[in-house]
Order: sequence, then C-alpha cells, then structure tokens
Amino acid sequence: MPEFIRIPKDIGRGLRSTSGELIKGEKIETGHEGEKQFVDATVVRNEKERYAGSYVKKKYGNYMEAVQDAKKIEELKSAGVPTPDVVRYFEEDDNAYLLITDLSKKGENYVWSMGDSDESFRNLRLNDDDYREIQQQLEEISMKASDLNFTVASDAFFLVKPKKEGTPTRVFVGDIGMNVKKMNKADPMHEKFNNQQAARFLETVVPEEKLEAVPDLA
Repeated sequence: MPEFIRIPKDIGRGLRSTSGELIKGEKIETGHEGEKQFVDATVVRNEKERYAGSYVKKKYGNYMEAVQDAKKIEELKSAGVPTPDVVRYFEEDDNAYLLITDLSKKGENYVWSMGDSDESFRNLRLNDDDYREIQQQLEEISMKASDLNFTVASDAFFLVKPKKEGTPTRVFVGDIGMNVKKMNKADPMHEKFNNQQAARFLETVVPEEKLEAVPDLA
C-alpha cells in the first residue's frame, strides 16, 4: 500500500502522508514526458478506507523532478493561473509519481489540448462567446506567467468544458513539465514568447471563418 505524501509550499517541512490504494484506469497517450494514467484513489484514515476521487498519475525520473513540477504548479496557482492541483507524491516499484487533479472529473468535462484528436475537439461545440472568453483567459494567463518569469508553450494549454449546458469553457495550464519553464531573470522576450504561444493556441481553436469574432487576435 503506497504512502501518499502531501508536498507543502516549503519543501521538506511538515510532510504529511496518508496510505491508500490506486485502481488503475485508462492510459493517457498524449504527451512526450513521463507516463500518465487515470486512476481512482482510496485512502485509509483511522483504519477506515474511503474513496478519494479520480486523478491523473504521472511518472517522473526521480523525486526532485516531481517536486519541481509541484513547485511550478503551486507558484502559478498562487498567482491566479488556472492549473490542476497536485494532490500527493508517492513512490511505486522504485519510481516517483505525482497524483494530479483529473480535469475531466471522471467524464463530467470535455478536456482538449493540441495533441488531441479532431473528434474530441468537435465534442467541445464552441461558439463565438467561447472564442472571446478563451482569448481573454489566454491573455490573462500570458500576462501572469510573464510577471513570474515563466514561459508557457502552446502545448501546455488545456480547454475544459463541462458537459452540462450553459457552463463556460475554461483554459488551464495543464501540461506542466517541459512546456512550462521558470526562467532565472526577467526578460521582455518571455512576454513576447508567451503571447505568441497563446496566439498559436487560439488560432488552432478558432476556425478561420470565425476569426472575425476575435478582433484582437494577434
């Protein structure tokens, strides 16, 4: 039974762990980094087992690689950038893993990124209001990430749209890893890069015939 360790903001202090079990689900084929898989988690507290939710299990080369991603997520989230939550760190068969929030909420939401299929994109059923909202969110993410000296590549963005009608589409920085980098010092080129990558993502999302619905696209 693995020990799930909560990674605090101040790494190395106040570590808390919970034992539990993972029920493995579908593997996630997209991405070029560590293996990813949907899992259902149960935890044991006071000798009682309870269901803890659906997550993404991401594999890392070692503990420090996992912690670096967790720290990036925490810093971005603290600045108001929408990211999935890092729930726990754990080790299994001598490998390092993070448990990260399942943005699909076990099928309640459609989730799409640039590596996904055309069919999954069509499931989003985006409209002109969605395009404007997505553009605004991308601009805010680009600005906040640049202020923190982060660069965010277009492959890091995820669209999340609840299947429930009338619920707005949200943009998340969902693929942290190599697509999100913390730079050592401020540089105007970071903002330029982020704006270009956000525009690239938007141009992929918005059909050519609908570009007029997003007049400030640049």
